[in-house]
Amino acid sequence: MDLPFDTLFQFLQDYLWWIIIALVIAAVLPIVFFCNTLSKALSRCAPENRDMTPLKIWLLLIPGVNIVWNFYAVSAIASSLKKEYTARGIQPDKDYGRDIGLAMAVFTAASMLPLLFLSLATSLLAAICLSLYWVKIARLSRKLAM
Repeated sequence: MDLPFDTLFQFLQDYLWWIIIALVIAAVLPIVFFCNTLSKALSRCAPENRDMTPLKIWLLLIPGVNIVWNFYAVSAIASSLKKEYTARGIQPDKDYGRDIGLAMAVFTAASMLPLLFLSLATSLLAAICLSLYWVKIARLSRKLAM
């Protein structure tokens, strides 16, 4: 008779690669959608109002590079949106996502520190800020699509 742990171990042995692939997809897919939202926001700005091309957003997918690139991307997106809103005469936003985006970048960078408790806390804060930033940029982008 197989013990439950033996059955579980056998299952993990048989399907380990599929589990790893599923976990990688589950981790990367939201980041791809996030980058798509940021890229779309930049593409809705006139080329002369962009401080960064929409294609450069995808550098956020490169591990390690994304830690530094977050700071540049947040500033460039906020500046581009501000220029576009001004050019179109749309009611201006307070900061065009710069404050929450920079908080996200700081917490993301801090989450790489090798202190377990600090890393967990800053990772949670980074995820919250990322969600708020994502919603804010999507809202600002939708106004440009109208």
